[in-house]
Amino acid sequence: MSETATLVIGADGKRSFVADAVGARRYHERPVQAFVTYSYWSGVPAPCWEIYQRPGRSVAVYPTNDQLTTIYLAAPIAEFASARTDLEGNYLRALDLCGDLGDRVRSGTRAERLRTTPDQPNVFRQSHGPGWALVGDAGVVMDSISAQGMTHALRDADYLCAAVVAGLGGSRPLAAALQEHQHRRDQEIRGMYDFTLDLASFPPLTSFRRLFYAAVAGDQRQTDRLIGVLAGTVPAEEYFSPAAMLSVLRLLGTQELVRAEANEVFTTCASGVLPDSPRVEP
Repeated sequence: MSETATLVIGADGKRSFVADAVGARRYHERPVQAFVTYSYWSGVPAPCWEIYQRPGRSVAVYPTNDQLTTIYLAAPIAEFASARTDLEGNYLRALDLCGDLGDRVRSGTRAERLRTTPDQPNVFRQSHGPGWALVGDAGVVMDSISAQGMTHALRDADYLCAAVVAGLGGSRPLAAALQEHQHRRDQEIRGMYDFTLDLASFPPLTSFRRLFYAAVAGDQRQTDRLIGVLAGTVPAEEYFSPAAMLSVLRLLGTQELVRAEANEVFTTCASGVLPDSPRVEP
């Protein structure tokens, strides 16, 4: 049995059958850099977002539905083989590096199994061709360390819908509408894509980065804007431009600059109350 259509849309994820069937061109491709482990916990209240950056580790804590808290760990892909031999132990040891987070998690209850994935490709695919189009992760997929998948998928679907309506409705040629969709998609995503690749490479926490994040943690507006980057409401390329970062650094006074210089970690929280604002360990 077969069906025919003027346009087939592949909304079938990072392993898209449609993309493979039509041989969609791949570009901006980068290798897998990280793996993630996460689960949902009860009895671990999180009134705000918490973000912890440690050497070779990135941890996020945030509240979700049903009074549950999501706790997420990202680590270099090179460590996955050893981590999988004791996934929970590796996960908890990483949380122990984040202030009292390990103790808080052990006092709670894991609501479901630990989930992990070492398969997080970073790639753009040609989004259209004769009789086909791709949307969401079928068209662009990136490491989940920046948590952009759903945001990008919904925005991309909105853009593609507008292109399809224009093309099939006759207001402009379908091929031209789909080409414009791809251009718009790539423009919107590229800054976050580059930022995500940087995060997933776990760059050294240099003095400059320590100073920058200490300044962010000490200023609620900048903390909220950083979370806005991760929520997809503030462009990453705008927030992390040299001029913007230097502006944030000016929030630190001389004494704080000296103390932050000795700080090896940062913690920031997107709420009205910051934990140890900022957390400085001379």
